[in-house]
Amino acid sequence: MKKLVIKIGSQLLTDKQMQLNQIMIESIAVQVAELLKSGKQVVLVSSGAVASGRSAKTLIGPFSLVPDQQDPDLLREQILAAVGQPRLMRVYRRMFEKQNPPIEAAQLLVTRADFADRKRYVSLRTVVENLVRLGIVPIFNENDVLSTEELDFSDNDQLACMVSAMIDADLLLTLTDVPGLLDKHPDEGGKLIKQVENPESVRALAHPRKKKEGVVSKGGMLSKIEAADLITKLGIPMRIASGYEDKVITRIAAQDENVGTLFPVHGRKLSRKKIWISAGAAVTGRISVSTFLADRLRKKHVASILLRGVESLGGEEQNPEKKETFTEGDVVEVLDMDGTVLGKGQVRMGADELRDAILAERAKNSAGTRTPGGEKIVIHYDYFVFS
Repeated sequence: MKKLVIKIGSQLLTDKQMQLNQIMIESIAVQVAELLKSGKQVVLVSSGAVASGRSAKTLIGPFSLVPDQQDPDLLREQILAAVGQPRLMRVYRRMFEKQNPPIEAAQLLVTRADFADRKRYVSLRTVVENLVRLGIVPIFNENDVLSTEELDFSDNDQLACMVSAMIDADLLLTLTDVPGLLDKHPDEGGKLIKQVENPESVRALAHPRKKKEGVVSKGGMLSKIEAADLITKLGIPMRIASGYEDKVITRIAAQDENVGTLFPVHGRKLSRKKIWISAGAAVTGRISVSTFLADRLRKKHVASILLRGVESLGGEEQNPEKKETFTEGDVVEVLDMDGTVLGKGQVRMGADELRDAILAERAKNSAGTRTPGGEKIVIHYDYFVFS
């Protein structure tokens, strides 16, 4: 195990006074330093900006809003994050610089759009890979000020998945304030489940809990189970553990099986391009395929999607007013004729070109003319991932 992504939750980084838990950050820094000395590479995904921003005494409002467009509570959280993010990084830098030898930390504030765009995604991956080679610890967080509801991370568990997939991590470690996944509610004496083969089978165990007043915590155990389902299908294992556990990071890196809950892989690693399509790219359109092709895709048969197998663009035939608008190189969902998603892939032609090609192919077939046009590849198998 050489490359680790460690996600640190907001509950863990918030103390009883609803302020940033600096003792926890120091403990993390000490353990990360030990990993770096042993030749491992570490990337952090850290919450805590909002908690850090609360220490600013001037953020009491009222705030200036765009009429009918802004939620004042959301705006306040954005302001807290904007103020708190440099404060959070200042604490991380101070704790890392106290190590022997001192460690450099790098800040990476990202939005969902940075992963959705292929060029930005590759650029980000290149920067991170060079940082870890230099022994610098990248610290990711969502750029809450710039993120929009239409294109943001549901929480930092999702961000941690995307970072892990992007750098081809050996393990995603999610630290929280509970020991791991329990077989029933903690108030009912729930016991730790040490290993889960199928994350989908334990969704019912994601017990809701009361949040600390004022703490921004989008996730919870259900979010972590969903993250485990995604990342393990990409060939990367995940472990959930308590950050309060003594030397939790170094013990897990040493493959101590008695810590937390392990979600082992249940899928082979994909190519880097397929990982981006599966975990990073934003879906911008839909195409519907024939019953024959849909049956093959359901059975996970290897196949490129050819023009003759494409019936329509999404549900345009049922709803002509709703036009698909994707362009060449975009990632689209592939549906059967009932609208069930079978997978997604990167198209070789835009919506207008594909729409015209489908109509032309139908006209030729109606006239009894067989041409090689139907063999034209719409989505190559190398750029397609199954649902």
